[in-house]
Order: sequence, then C-alpha cells, then structure tokens
Amino acid sequence: MTSEFIATLQRVENVSHLLSKMGESTVDEAVQRIESIYTFMERYGDLGEIFEHFKELESKLFMCREMLTVEEAAEYIGVSKSQIYLMTSNKEITHFKPRGKFIYIERKELDDVLRRNVI
Repeated sequence: MTSEFIATLQRVENVSHLLSKMGESTVDEAVQRIESIYTFMERYGDLGEIFEHFKELESKLFMCREMLTVEEAAEYIGVSKSQIYLMTSNKEITHFKPRGKFIYIERKELDDVLRRNVI
C-alpha cells in the first residue's frame, strides 16, 4: 500500500512538473495537448516509429528549396546521379556552378524534365 501511494505521488509530481513547463495554460488546454499527443502516438505507434518518420520527412525537406544539388535532383526526379551528370553534360538541363565545382539545378527545371514526352 505504501509503495502504491509513493508511486501515485511520483506520478502527480511528474504531471505537475509537465504542467509547469507548459507555461500559463489551463487544465483544459493541458488535457487538449495530452489528447493530441495521445492521438499522435496512436497514429504512429512507438517513439522509434515516430523518429523514423521524422528522419524521412527531414530527408525530404530539400524538395522545398528552389536550388538542388545533384544528389537531391536525382532523388527528386527518381534517377541516378550519373544520369543527372549526363543530362548536364549534354545540356539537357540548365545548371549552375557558382563556385566552379558544385552543380546546382533549379527545381522548376527538373519539373520541366518530368513534363517532357507528353503522351
């Protein structure tokens, strides 16, 4: 009985600590936040799956940028890096070399490549 009481007190202390970190929020706001976290956890499963999901999203964030590297361009249109290099050397796609070495390609240029050969 005593150990259960101590465990309950520990949980109350943990919740109190979490609520204090949340700032000036009401209990209703705290409950809403906890419910949204619970829903998120139900959707994605355990923390390992959530971290994997975030890693995947993080790796795809480059697609929002206007200028992409060769590696990013290859992933964006689903070809190999060597295919991108071949397309740049054959002047099939416009590219930029601001420092003379690294190649950058505009995302809209890659979108145009994907729209070629309309059927």
